[in-house]
Amino acid sequence: MIFLLCICISIIILSILGKMTYSTLIIINGLKNLNKGDNRKAISIFSKATQNPIKYYKSLVYSSRGAAYLNMGMYEDGLDDLLQSINIMKIPEGNMVSIARFFCMFKEYDRALKYISKAIKLKPKSSTINLYLGIIYYHKKEYEKSIEIFHEALQYKAIKSVRSQIYSNLADVYIQIKDFNKSINYIAKALDLDSKNAHAYTIYANLLRLQGDIFRAKENAKKAIEISLNQYLPYKILAEISLIEENHMDFYKNFKIYLDKKPISFGVDYESFKDLIYDRVRYKDEFKLLIKDNIEKTITLDNLKIEIDDVQLLKNNYKKNDTKVIQIISVSILILILILVSIFINFKLKESDNIKIVSPMDRVYAVHNINKNKVIKNSNKYTITWQTTNVKAGETVHFKVNGITETATKILTVEKYGDYLIGRDASANYDIGIDYFKPTNNKINTYIFIEPANETTVYEYDYILTESN
Repeated sequence: MIFLLCICISIIILSILGKMTYSTLIIINGLKNLNKGDNRKAISIFSKATQNPIKYYKSLVYSSRGAAYLNMGMYEDGLDDLLQSINIMKIPEGNMVSIARFFCMFKEYDRALKYISKAIKLKPKSSTINLYLGIIYYHKKEYEKSIEIFHEALQYKAIKSVRSQIYSNLADVYIQIKDFNKSINYIAKALDLDSKNAHAYTIYANLLRLQGDIFRAKENAKKAIEISLNQYLPYKILAEISLIEENHMDFYKNFKIYLDKKPISFGVDYESFKDLIYDRVRYKDEFKLLIKDNIEKTITLDNLKIEIDDVQLLKNNYKKNDTKVIQIISVSILILILILVSIFINFKLKESDNIKIVSPMDRVYAVHNINKNKVIKNSNKYTITWQTTNVKAGETVHFKVNGITETATKILTVEKYGDYLIGRDASANYDIGIDYFKPTNNKINTYIFIEPANETTVYEYDYILTESN
């Protein structure tokens, strides 16, 4: 009898854990699409889980779906979901942060601070909540306060992606106060922790544009868009680069995408167009029409038909006991996942004999579209003289290529910092910029590829630069 009772209890527990695992996987899948910018797919996934009987999961689903709606500019739907989420259960790092983000989108920073302050009271040592507190002060242009809060957020435990976001936001603040050296240092830290941090690539692109490195600025802006379709600032950067290149067709194409993708609640921030480069289009009819249309589309909180009772929403319905249950469930799910991962790894190890290892140089060729069958290494056709091979992060190092007679010869340089590959076109300047990424043993593997206009051969020359601290 006792044995049968144990079996029944085990079945019930396994059933509950199964449902928890299923709910967790749905949320993870939805969040994955949300982060990539596929908001429609994320909404579809979250909509399948709105009837979850467990308050925590149900609240999280509504909050996440609300964030997807906000990304699409569907503010009423997004706010409705956030209000439902917060009324079900307050999740300090979830719906409390999301509703603060909502108010930031309408530049209601003091109201946003109310919700973040409440979230901090509930979870004072949350890196995620403090990250968003710093972002609010950044929007308020209180940069020193923002820096102080970001550094405080770094003192708390955080997953790599959150810590990476803190670093990229610090980099953004330092650009605003014109401290470019600190900015590049924090960008390097952000990407070292999370190479999929689209915000870090956006900030890096902006910094490179300000420094005049147009080629790499364009590369990083495109990388940010590739990682997440939610990004809109890269299109503004690409538009500004097009203006520098006097390519007005691409300027208007990218600038229109930027205006369409940015939150329409933001309105038009004329200060962001104060750069002298905009003088080339500022008084053009096409530019003025785009601005006029965007102003007409702008909405305010008063345009929304939903009332927001801050006092009622900020009442405490956060139950620590619920979080303990979630922690227990999470540990159980983690154990289950670890078992599955272990099985998967063992299976893959059996297949490892058939796996082809990609060499570092094959990766260089693949990333930069070089046909390795046409490469000749270290030929005596050209000789390269370096200004110096002892380098420092942040400096530009020149080199000289002897033997070039063709006027249309293309020169590509690639530097390898650990696992990071940085490539750039050096055909015009014959130099490389030493990045702030940390190299292995202070050695930067450097490759120069020379492609003469009248040949199909690519000439490769390999060097090692030593970085001094």
